[in-house]
Amino acid sequence: MSYTIVLGTVGGGLWVGYNGGEKWRQIQGPMDPESNVRALAVDPRDSQHLLASVDGDGIYQSHDGGSRWEQTTELTDRPIWSLAFDPHDPERVYAGTRPGLFASDDGGKSFVELDTTISDTCPIGVPRTTNVVVDPNDPATIYASVEVDGLHRSRDRGATWESLGALGPSEF
Repeated sequence: MSYTIVLGTVGGGLWVGYNGGEKWRQIQGPMDPESNVRALAVDPRDSQHLLASVDGDGIYQSHDGGSRWEQTTELTDRPIWSLAFDPHDPERVYAGTRPGLFASDDGGKSFVELDTTISDTCPIGVPRTTNVVVDPNDPATIYASVEVDGLHRSRDRGATWESLGALGPSEF
């Protein structure tokens, strides 16, 4: 088994498992080894290119399958709950936050907040954008699932959004 596994933890930082998880190493820098790493993404064009979100410290990237990491962005003012590469555009990256959604057109160096239909309040606090997916067959269609706020869709690369409603029988 020659594949690499990368795990993000809450309070235990980032871990890389080599040879299919036979040997593990905690990443000791540049991010704090006790950090919260809530989201990971693998570039669909290059499996060695990875992104990881670190609470209060932004987004880090690796170009060697997780051995070395560097900070890529100033997006540090809120937790990032999901990351997604656009499979149609190598420079387009999405970051689902608490609350909201951001997009980058420079590989994750800078982000712009998107004007979405995602609510900024919910019965249990602040909604978290837990998943972002770009349709593999239609580069204009993006889906964002939001804790306690359902599913949202854009059909124009994030310029406008519509709520598709709750996922399940109730908001919880």
